[in-house]
Amino acid sequence: MVIGLALFAALLLTSAELWTRVQRLIDYIRYQPDNDVGYLPQPLASGKFRNRNRWRINPIGLRSDCDDPPLPEDIVILGDSIVEGGSTTDQDQTLGYQLAALTSRRIHPACAGGWSLPNALAFMKKHRELNNAGTIVMVVNSGDLCPLNRWSSQSTHPTRRPTVHLAYLIRRYSWPWRWRAQQWLGHWRGSGANAQKSQNSDWAAPVAAFLRDTGARVICVLYPDRTETEQQSLPCATLRPVIGERAQLVEILDAAGWGRDCYADALHPNARGRRLLAQTIARAIQQPESRNVAGG
Repeated sequence: MVIGLALFAALLLTSAELWTRVQRLIDYIRYQPDNDVGYLPQPLASGKFRNRNRWRINPIGLRSDCDDPPLPEDIVILGDSIVEGGSTTDQDQTLGYQLAALTSRRIHPACAGGWSLPNALAFMKKHRELNNAGTIVMVVNSGDLCPLNRWSSQSTHPTRRPTVHLAYLIRRYSWPWRWRAQQWLGHWRGSGANAQKSQNSDWAAPVAAFLRDTGARVICVLYPDRTETEQQSLPCATLRPVIGERAQLVEILDAAGWGRDCYADALHPNARGRRLLAQTIARAIQQPESRNVAGG
């Protein structure tokens, strides 16, 4: 009886492992830690999540099929998972690719899930060839206004393909609960004050330095989360005085048709949201340079 149950369990686990491999359920974008940037997409990695969503990272860590450095007529777009799209978004449906189709210009997406604004600017500093682009688009949400984020977890930012695919899936999908437990334990042990101090660290200095030193046209796209959209609350309040008159502002809240139905979750755009976001940015790029642009 015991041997029979053990054999059945082994067969079940083996079947589940084979199914995850055939369905490519662990084909997530891979990353690598970096001393300067914190972490970045792993150069020259590629995959096809669930056999549907293709992703490919170029030699310097951009989610792009283009390996050439930017030219003055090109556009660099900076951001986090809103720009990157994640493994659940096909490469051809990402914000950068839609923007390229709308503008007929080459787009170089410098982005990674979980990046703060300092991460994106540190990447620009590390890869100075990106500064050859004549236009730089920064897609920023309120959560990006924090210190540089470091690589911290295989569960959310894997650096390699796992040996046992099923075990990794369990680890990945259990991560939110494990993270909340760690946060609770940390607070209970008295580390909450240190965490608050870290969140209050200065992020504005690299932003101001970048805006001061760049010779490119800078378009800052202020992206609201779902709650900000529902409440019609302008995002990135503390970023606005740092930008001042040094960049062109695009208010996504003003975009015609933007609303709750543009979100896949509390923050990320769905297919409709990405399309409207790309159209709004394309209009801003194609208009004569100005300091404030309505989204619609």
